[in-house]
Amino acid sequence: MNISFADTKLYEIFVVKNGYIKEEYDNYIKINFQKKGRRNRVLEWIFLLRLNLAYKILNRKKDGYEAKSGGESSRSFCNIDAFAFERIKPHQLAMQLLNYEVISFDIFDTLLLRPFKKPSDLFHIIGKRLNFEGFAFSFYRVRTEIEKELRDEKYRRIGSREITIYDIYHEIERRTNIAYEEGLNEEIQAEMDYCFANPYMLQVFKILKNQGKRIIATSDMYLPREIMIKLLSGCGYEGFDRIYVSCDYECSKNSNGRNLFHIVKSDYADKSICHVGDNMISDIDRAQKEGLYTAYYKNVHQVSETLNNVRMAEVLKGSYLGLIECKLYNGVKNHSFFYQYGYAYGGIYVLGYMKWIDRFVRDKKIDKLLFVARDGYVYKKVYDKICGSVESAYLYWSRVALMKYCVADRNFEDFFERVVKIKAANSAESVSIGYFLRIFEIDNINLVKFNLDERQELNDSVLKNLKQCLLYYWDQIQQTYEAGKKAFCKLLLAEIGSAETIGIVDASSNGYGLMNLKYLIESLTDNAVRVNVFMADRVYANNRGFVYDESVHCYLFSETVNNDCYTSMYGRHNSDGAANLAFEFLTQAPHARFAGIDKKEKFLFDPPENENYEATGEISTGIVDFCNDFTQTFRKDRYIFENISGSEAFRPFEIIARNKAVLRKYFKDIVVEKNIVGGNAKGRKETYADIIK
Repeated sequence: MNISFADTKLYEIFVVKNGYIKEEYDNYIKINFQKKGRRNRVLEWIFLLRLNLAYKILNRKKDGYEAKSGGESSRSFCNIDAFAFERIKPHQLAMQLLNYEVISFDIFDTLLLRPFKKPSDLFHIIGKRLNFEGFAFSFYRVRTEIEKELRDEKYRRIGSREITIYDIYHEIERRTNIAYEEGLNEEIQAEMDYCFANPYMLQVFKILKNQGKRIIATSDMYLPREIMIKLLSGCGYEGFDRIYVSCDYECSKNSNGRNLFHIVKSDYADKSICHVGDNMISDIDRAQKEGLYTAYYKNVHQVSETLNNVRMAEVLKGSYLGLIECKLYNGVKNHSFFYQYGYAYGGIYVLGYMKWIDRFVRDKKIDKLLFVARDGYVYKKVYDKICGSVESAYLYWSRVALMKYCVADRNFEDFFERVVKIKAANSAESVSIGYFLRIFEIDNINLVKFNLDERQELNDSVLKNLKQCLLYYWDQIQQTYEAGKKAFCKLLLAEIGSAETIGIVDASSNGYGLMNLKYLIESLTDNAVRVNVFMADRVYANNRGFVYDESVHCYLFSETVNNDCYTSMYGRHNSDGAANLAFEFLTQAPHARFAGIDKKEKFLFDPPENENYEATGEISTGIVDFCNDFTQTFRKDRYIFENISGSEAFRPFEIIARNKAVLRKYFKDIVVEKNIVGGNAKGRKETYADIIK
C-alpha cells in the first residue's frame, strides 16, 4: 500500500469505509502490482471507482462472515437494505472459529448489547435516576464532557487516554452535588439493568465452550475487569480464560506501539488467535496488524440508517431505535419484511396509543373498552397484555353494519349519499346495480318499474332513477334489516353489561362510523351510558359537528391535532393513497369483514381475503412483540413509554410512508377489496400495486 495515499482522507472515503471494497482493493494491489514493484495509478483508480460504484451505488451484496489472516479485511454488510439483511447462522460462525486455538471476543456490541442507539443514551436514564435532570447542565452533558476532559488531560500527561469509571465519578463529585458512591453505584446498576446477552453470540460462545476452546474477551472500556466479569456473568457468559480491558492495561486496541492485541499476542505467542468484533478499525484492522485472525460482526446499530433522523424526544428515540436494531438485526432469526414492518413502524404507534387510552380510562373512570373490528383486534391484544386497567371486549362492526343498523333506520338521504352516490362517483370501483343490491340484501325490489336493470353499471346516469326506486321501497328495506338490528343491539347491550362509562376504540376514521355507534349505544340505554370515542387519527371529509365534541379523542393527528402530521399523511405527496393503505395494513385483523347478523342471530362475514392473512398475521405479531419487548426492557424506567406523544408515535411510519419504492416492492401483491362497502357476493379485488400506480 502506498503510504502517501493510505494516509489521506481519500483513502478513508474510497477504501476504508467499506470492508468489501478494502478486501477487493487490497487483493487487486497484491496480485497486480506487488510482484511488479510498480503501481499504475490510472488503472488503480479505475478499479477503485468501479468498486465504489458497485458497492455504494448499485448495492452489490456479499453476505456472511469470514475469518481472515492478518493483513486481509473481513467482509462487511455495508449498503444492504435493512429488510433484506442476513447473517450466517451462529453455528456456522462457530464452525469457522473452531479452526483457531484461542478465540477473542469484543464485549460491547458483540457479546453484550444495550437497547440504545448510542452507548451514551444510558446517561439520560442515569441522570433521571439521580434526579439531576432539572439543572442547566444535564447529567448527559456533564457525564460526557467530564469523561472527555479526563481522557484529554491524561493524554497530555502520559500519552494514554485510558481512564476508569472511578476516575469519572471522583471528578463528578468534585464538580456537582452527586456523591461519588451514589453516582458510581447508579451507573453500574444501570449497566446491569440494561446490558443483555447478544443471543447470536451467546449461541456461538456456548458451542465454542462445549468444544473446549480457550476464550478471552478484549475490550476498550472504562469499566475495569471486576465489573466486566459481573456484567458478562449476569448475561450467561462464564469461563473466560482471560479478560483484557483497556483501562486495566493503560492502552487500547488502537494504541500506537503497545496495545491490547499486542499483549494478547504476547500472552498466547504459540497459539493461533481469532478476534471477533463489530468495529472495522479497532477490532479488525488493528487486530490484523498484530497478526491475529479476525471475524467481523457488523454492529446491529449500523445495519440500517432508515430511521436515524426520526423526530422524537432524545430518550425515546435512543431507546426505540436501540431496541428494534438489537431485536431485528442480531442475526439469530431472519425476520420477514412484514414482521419487521409491524415491529419497527407499527409497534411504537400502537403502544403509545394504548398507553394514551389507558390514561383516559383512569382519568374519566371508564368501566369498559370496546375495541371495534377490525383494527381493534391488535389494539385489544396489546391493551390486555400491557395495560389491562379495565375489562375489554372485541366488537364486530363494519361500514355495512353501520348502514344497515344505524343509517338505514333513520336517514335515507345519508344512506343514499354515503352508499350509493359514493359508489357511483368512483368509476374505478364500478359495480352492477344487481351486485350492489345483493350486498345490502335488497335485491327483491322491482327495478323494471323504474326503468332499471340489474346488469346496468352503477354510475351517475342511473342515480336519479335508483334514488326514486330505493325511496319507494324504503319501508321494505328498513324491515329487511329489522331482525338483524335487533340481534346486533342485543349483542351490543350484552357487551356493555353494567358499565356506566365506556370507550369505543378504532384506528383511522372519518369518525362517521364510530359516532353512529356512539349514537346507537346512547339510544339503546336512554343516555344512561356515557360513551367516549377514541381514534388513532381522524379524516374530515366535511366539517361535522363532532370535530370539537369533548367525548371524541384523537391520538395521532387530525385537522385540529398535530396538523403537520395530518398534512404529511394526506398531503399532496400521498395523493395516490399509498400511505393510507400502508397505514391500514398495520392493524388489519386476520379475519374476514363483518357483514351483519341474520334472523337466526348468526354472524355474517364477507368472503375471506385469504391472500392477505399471512402478511397481516406477521405484522400483528411484530406489533405485539415490540410492545411486549419495549415495556419489559424499560420496565424499571417506565417514564420512557408511559407518555409517548401522538406526533412521536407517527414519525417512524411517516418515514416509511414516503418511501414509495419500499411500499411497492413489499406490498405490491397485497389484495385489496375494491368494493368500498364490502358484501357477501364476490367483489372486485385489486392489488396494492394496481391501486397506487
